[in-house]
Amino acid sequence: MHNFKKRLVVECRMGKITEQCDVDAIVNPANPQLSPGWGISGSIHAAAGPDLYQECRAAGLVSPGKAFVTEGYRLPCRRVVHCVVPVNKHACTPGKLRECFRNVLQIAEELGLESLAIPALVPGNEVARLAKEVINELATELKFVRKIRFVLIRRETLDAYRETFGPAVERNRKIS
Repeated sequence: MHNFKKRLVVECRMGKITEQCDVDAIVNPANPQLSPGWGISGSIHAAAGPDLYQECRAAGLVSPGKAFVTEGYRLPCRRVVHCVVPVNKHACTPGKLRECFRNVLQIAEELGLESLAIPALVPGNEVARLAKEVINELATELKFVRKIRFVLIRRETLDAYRETFGPAVERNRKIS
Protein backbone atom coordinates (compact mmCIF):
# COMPACT_ATOMS: atom_id res chain seq x y z
CA MET A 1 0.00 0.00 0.00
CA HIS A 2 1.29 3.41 -0.91
CA ASN A 3 1.33 6.27 1.55
CA PHE A 4 0.50 9.25 -0.66
CA LYS A 5 1.27 11.71 2.13
CA LYS A 6 4.99 11.02 1.96
CA ARG A 7 7.23 13.65 0.45
CA LEU A 8 8.50 13.76 -3.09
CA VAL A 9 12.23 13.89 -2.61
CA VAL A 10 14.64 15.09 -5.26
CA GLU A 11 18.21 13.98 -4.70
CA CYS A 12 21.35 14.98 -6.56
CA ARG A 13 24.49 12.89 -6.17
CA MET A 14 27.59 11.74 -7.93
CA GLY A 15 27.84 8.14 -8.95
CA LYS A 16 27.22 5.54 -11.61
CA ILE A 17 23.66 5.09 -12.86
CA THR A 18 24.24 1.33 -13.15
CA GLU A 19 24.96 1.03 -9.42
CA GLN A 20 21.70 2.50 -8.12
CA CYS A 21 20.39 -0.46 -6.14
CA ASP A 22 17.70 1.30 -4.10
CA VAL A 23 15.51 2.59 -6.94
CA ASP A 24 12.79 0.89 -8.97
CA ALA A 25 14.09 2.14 -12.32
CA ILE A 26 16.92 3.98 -13.98
CA VAL A 27 16.70 6.19 -17.04
CA ASN A 28 18.76 5.51 -20.15
CA PRO A 29 19.45 8.52 -22.42
CA ALA A 30 18.96 6.43 -25.53
CA ASN A 31 19.36 6.70 -29.28
CA PRO A 32 16.35 6.08 -31.57
CA GLN A 33 17.33 2.41 -32.11
CA LEU A 34 17.67 1.87 -28.32
CA SER A 35 21.00 0.22 -29.12
CA PRO A 36 23.93 0.21 -26.69
CA GLY A 37 25.76 3.16 -28.18
CA TRP A 38 28.48 4.74 -26.07
CA GLY A 39 28.65 6.64 -22.81
CA ILE A 40 25.87 6.15 -20.28
CA SER A 41 23.71 4.10 -22.64
CA GLY A 42 26.58 1.76 -23.41
CA SER A 43 27.35 1.26 -19.73
CA ILE A 44 23.69 0.50 -18.98
CA HIS A 45 23.53 -2.09 -21.76
CA ALA A 46 26.84 -3.63 -20.65
CA ALA A 47 25.71 -3.93 -17.04
CA ALA A 48 22.26 -5.29 -17.94
CA GLY A 49 23.55 -7.88 -20.39
CA PRO A 50 22.48 -8.84 -23.92
CA ASP A 51 18.84 -9.52 -23.00
CA LEU A 52 18.29 -5.77 -22.60
CA TYR A 53 19.17 -5.10 -26.22
CA GLN A 54 17.05 -8.03 -27.39
CA GLU A 55 14.02 -6.46 -25.70
CA CYS A 56 14.92 -3.02 -27.07
CA ARG A 57 15.09 -4.34 -30.63
CA ALA A 58 11.42 -5.28 -30.40
CA ALA A 59 10.52 -1.59 -30.03
CA GLY A 60 11.91 -0.61 -33.41
CA LEU A 61 12.73 3.06 -33.89
CA VAL A 62 11.62 5.41 -31.12
CA SER A 63 11.16 9.12 -31.83
CA PRO A 64 13.15 11.77 -29.93
CA GLY A 65 11.42 12.78 -26.72
CA LYS A 66 9.55 9.46 -26.47
CA ALA A 67 10.23 6.74 -23.93
CA PHE A 68 10.16 2.94 -23.82
CA VAL A 69 10.34 0.63 -20.78
CA THR A 70 12.21 -2.65 -20.43
CA GLU A 71 13.15 -5.02 -17.65
CA GLY A 72 16.38 -4.30 -15.77
CA TYR A 73 17.88 -7.76 -16.32
CA ARG A 74 21.27 -7.87 -14.53
CA LEU A 75 20.96 -4.30 -13.23
CA PRO A 76 20.11 -3.83 -9.54
CA CYS A 77 16.80 -2.13 -10.50
CA ARG A 78 13.62 -3.71 -11.87
CA ARG A 79 13.15 -1.48 -14.92
CA VAL A 80 14.95 0.74 -17.39
CA VAL A 81 13.10 3.68 -18.90
CA HIS A 82 14.80 4.49 -22.20
CA CYS A 83 14.22 8.09 -23.22
CA VAL A 84 15.34 9.02 -26.71
CA VAL A 85 17.40 12.18 -26.43
CA PRO A 86 17.92 14.22 -29.59
CA VAL A 87 21.67 14.30 -30.25
CA ASN A 88 21.67 16.80 -33.10
CA LYS A 89 22.20 20.20 -31.49
CA HIS A 90 19.46 21.70 -33.67
CA ALA A 91 16.96 18.99 -32.69
CA CYS A 92 17.91 19.03 -29.00
CA THR A 93 15.56 21.84 -28.08
CA PRO A 94 14.29 22.68 -24.58
CA GLY A 95 10.88 21.43 -25.74
CA LYS A 96 12.26 17.99 -26.64
CA LEU A 97 14.17 17.73 -23.35
CA ARG A 98 11.03 18.71 -21.41
CA GLU A 99 9.16 16.02 -23.35
CA CYS A 100 11.82 13.48 -22.29
CA PHE A 101 11.44 14.33 -18.60
CA ARG A 102 7.63 14.43 -18.85
CA ASN A 103 7.46 11.02 -20.58
CA VAL A 104 9.86 9.45 -18.09
CA LEU A 105 7.81 10.65 -15.12
CA GLN A 106 4.49 9.71 -16.69
CA ILE A 107 5.71 6.19 -17.49
CA ALA A 108 7.07 5.78 -13.96
CA GLU A 109 3.70 6.87 -12.60
CA GLU A 110 1.74 4.55 -14.93
CA LEU A 111 3.89 1.60 -13.81
CA GLY A 112 3.49 2.48 -10.14
CA LEU A 113 7.22 3.01 -9.66
CA GLU A 114 8.12 4.79 -6.46
CA SER A 115 11.69 5.77 -7.25
CA LEU A 116 13.88 6.41 -10.23
CA ALA A 117 17.41 7.53 -10.97
CA ILE A 118 18.11 9.84 -13.88
CA PRO A 119 21.54 10.70 -15.31
CA ALA A 120 22.28 13.97 -17.08
CA LEU A 121 20.37 13.38 -20.31
CA VAL A 122 22.59 15.79 -22.21
CA PRO A 123 25.53 17.98 -21.19
CA GLY A 124 24.77 21.46 -19.97
CA ASN A 125 23.47 23.15 -16.85
CA GLU A 126 20.18 24.27 -18.43
CA VAL A 127 18.92 20.69 -18.31
CA ALA A 128 18.56 20.85 -14.51
CA ARG A 129 16.27 23.88 -14.86
CA LEU A 130 14.14 22.09 -17.45
CA ALA A 131 13.88 19.01 -15.21
CA LYS A 132 12.80 21.20 -12.30
CA GLU A 133 10.11 22.87 -14.41
CA VAL A 134 8.67 19.51 -15.48
CA ILE A 135 8.71 18.16 -11.92
CA ASN A 136 6.87 21.31 -10.79
CA GLU A 137 4.27 20.85 -13.53
CA LEU A 138 3.65 17.18 -12.69
CA ALA A 139 4.08 17.26 -8.89
CA THR A 140 0.36 17.18 -8.14
CA GLU A 141 -0.18 14.27 -10.53
CA LEU A 142 2.51 12.03 -9.04
CA LYS A 143 0.79 9.61 -6.69
CA PHE A 144 3.33 6.78 -6.81
CA VAL A 145 6.66 8.45 -7.60
CA ARG A 146 8.20 9.50 -4.29
CA LYS A 147 11.90 9.79 -5.07
CA ILE A 148 13.72 11.21 -8.08
CA ARG A 149 17.48 10.91 -7.93
CA PHE A 150 19.74 12.67 -10.39
CA VAL A 151 22.95 10.64 -10.65
CA LEU A 152 25.74 12.66 -12.18
CA ILE A 153 29.32 11.87 -13.08
CA ARG A 154 30.85 15.35 -13.20
CA ARG A 155 31.30 17.64 -10.21
CA GLU A 156 30.28 20.78 -12.14
CA THR A 157 27.06 19.10 -13.29
CA LEU A 158 26.31 17.98 -9.74
CA ASP A 159 26.88 21.53 -8.48
CA ALA A 160 24.51 22.91 -11.14
CA TYR A 161 21.78 20.41 -10.20
CA ARG A 162 22.19 21.06 -6.48
CA GLU A 163 22.02 24.80 -7.05
CA THR A 164 18.90 24.40 -9.17
CA PHE A 165 17.01 22.03 -6.87
CA GLY A 166 18.20 23.05 -3.42
CA PRO A 167 16.79 20.96 -0.54
CA ALA A 168 14.26 18.13 -0.85
CA VAL A 169 10.77 19.10 -1.92
CA GLU A 170 7.36 18.17 -0.63
CA ARG A 171 4.80 16.41 -2.78
CA ASN A 172 2.19 18.70 -4.31
CA ARG A 173 4.29 21.79 -3.76
CA LYS A 174 6.32 23.77 -6.21
CA ILE A 175 10.07 23.51 -5.92
CA SER A 176 11.32 26.93 -4.91
